[in-house]
Amino acid sequence: MGQLPRGSTSESRHQALRSIVGEAAALDVLPWIDAKQWWDQVLTNHLYAGTHVSGLNRLILEKSGAFHPDMIWVDRGLHLWPETLQAVRAQGARTLVHFSPDNHRILGNQSRHYFEGIPLYDVHVTTKTDNLDWLRRCGAPRVEFMGKAFDPEIHRPLSLSPQDREKFGCDIGFVGHWEPARERLLLGLQRRGYRLKVWGGGWQRVRDTRNPLFADCPHLVGDDYAKAIGGAKINLCLLSEWFQDKTTARSVEIPACGTFMLAERNEEHQALFKEGVEAEFYSDREELLKKIDYYLQHDLERQAIAQAGRARCLNGYGNEDRLRDVLNRIVKRS
Repeated sequence: MGQLPRGSTSESRHQALRSIVGEAAALDVLPWIDAKQWWDQVLTNHLYAGTHVSGLNRLILEKSGAFHPDMIWVDRGLHLWPETLQAVRAQGARTLVHFSPDNHRILGNQSRHYFEGIPLYDVHVTTKTDNLDWLRRCGAPRVEFMGKAFDPEIHRPLSLSPQDREKFGCDIGFVGHWEPARERLLLGLQRRGYRLKVWGGGWQRVRDTRNPLFADCPHLVGDDYAKAIGGAKINLCLLSEWFQDKTTARSVEIPACGTFMLAERNEEHQALFKEGVEAEFYSDREELLKKIDYYLQHDLERQAIAQAGRARCLNGYGNEDRLRDVLNRIVKRS
């Protein structure tokens, strides 16, 4: 159960789970929570109340009663009532798993339903190391860590046509949502004369509204997402200050696409990739600029690192690899 539009990470996990276990029904919550009016958005996705939320919970019970799952895997279940979790267990679901790629210590990733439901799940799976102890303190019976993963059907090298090169080609690319610090950093790089492309959500909120860099920054999925990464000589992996990230989905999706990643240096990034061999890292603006200048002038070194980064991803970072590992841990200890 999760938001399952094509190209979403939830849909990628669903397909990987189907490949692993054979039979895995899916319930897309997006039609129930994709509110169009502002007041409905507040009611559904901030207060977690109203007819959409109650309808979604009724549908979950109907689907569970018809399918009789052994395990229910919930992606980011902020809208699920605790009563719904108790009811599906009464219908016969033996294992309830909550998965989230988000930092639930942040207010925007919380709901009263989620907090009340934490003790009712058998296992919480998180990709955030600083959520492990926090979840236990909130009453989670068991917590498992799962590293960031990529979808090999989406995140792979693609040949770019001349039209693709025109659209996606650049010295430096960034894919991700708008934050003020990101805007300031990208504007600084633009002023130094680099060719930049920016993609993602929320860029209509930029302060520099007249800058053509931010004039068209759509959210990309599928092949367009992979092409945007492939079109950049250097892909920046900027971590969110808002959500206190130490890694992000792009931490593995960029190298999986066979392109060069320049990411913020921290222990979790360095555990994923060998610095200077499979990816590059920086700690401050001076080091960032130095590495950008160096790798734009050294194509062969940049390409070798990109190829080594992809090879590392193929050796255990795919969705099936990550999910099979965590499922084995869940089953072994059940």
